[in-house]
Amino acid sequence: MKCTHCNSEWKVSPSLSKSLTKCPFCGAALRTESDRQHSLPDALKSIFDTYGAEVLLDNRMLLAVFADLEPDLKRERKLLQYFLEAGGNKAILDAVRQQRDTGIEVEKTVRHMTAELFVSQSAADAVCRAFLSAVSPVSEKPRKKTENTSAQNSAPTPKNAGGKTQRKLPKNPRSEAGKKTVGPGRSAALPKTKWRVPGLTELRMDVDHYRLTITKYLGQDAYIALPDQGLTSIGREAFKECDTLRGVMIPEVFTHVEKFAFVSCSLLEEAIIRGKLSEISWGMFAYCRELKHVELPGSLQKIGGEAFRNCVSLKQIEIPDSVTEIYPNAFMDCASIELKASRDWIAKNQSIIKGIRRFSKCSVTER
Repeated sequence: MKCTHCNSEWKVSPSLSKSLTKCPFCGAALRTESDRQHSLPDALKSIFDTYGAEVLLDNRMLLAVFADLEPDLKRERKLLQYFLEAGGNKAILDAVRQQRDTGIEVEKTVRHMTAELFVSQSAADAVCRAFLSAVSPVSEKPRKKTENTSAQNSAPTPKNAGGKTQRKLPKNPRSEAGKKTVGPGRSAALPKTKWRVPGLTELRMDVDHYRLTITKYLGQDAYIALPDQGLTSIGREAFKECDTLRGVMIPEVFTHVEKFAFVSCSLLEEAIIRGKLSEISWGMFAYCRELKHVELPGSLQKIGGEAFRNCVSLKQIEIPDSVTEIYPNAFMDCASIELKASRDWIAKNQSIIKGIRRFSKCSVTER
């Protein structure tokens, strides 16, 4: 994908290509407001196309993703919550998958919502129809598979000039040199940019108070730009000891990162943090001995204890004017580090600077 605002380019998995709304580099919108969905059926359809049917079966995760995708549809979100309490999502999706009559399940769900949850019949019927229209492609998959199977059975087996049957190649064959191809019929090539947005299969997630959190990174990419759709926080030790990670970019939608999120990432060299994060948590980048470059957001207010402990390669860091608290041991065991800050910040925060110097060799220069 490419941002027209800053001309940055990056690779993105197919599952997130439609849901990525902001550039992970500059934060500019990739889609205009007119491109956003503004109805319950369209929002559910977008969630199903992006995240798959499993998210539709997880009540808490579905509500969290819906709230992030369409924050203005508060009435529809409440209606969707009633629909999930009635168990309509599981009943209708099971009926679609088993190719049973969905009308019976819709009628049961509407009856339950009107009798037990006191929802009007028109509203209950509307949310049921919206969910049914979103999951309708599920019923088409077995039919497509049957059609493809019959077409393959009827097609003649390809043969070469000698009359021998040709051996089918795998979809992603390896060349003699061991290089991977990008896809069928395409040769391997270096990406235009080092950054890549990981897919949902590479992130283990959980929901806490409607906050979708990354609890574990399962990928192997060197430079990752975290997706900005649905996710808002990073859990404790989510990237702990990730030996392949060299760079991470945290977009502006992330508002919370828990303790030791990137602790002991032995090859991590670059960390770019955008947007609304207000705190660098305790031990967030501790023991990242190769860390050389860190960009802190303008919203930052606090740098926690041992946040950059033993980051011996980190020689310089720029402190935003918004920072009002830095734990004295934030840069503990760093060989030597230079803090760059504005003249006003240096004048107002002499006590912070003295505290840091108790635990590390620190110099302060005006930026």
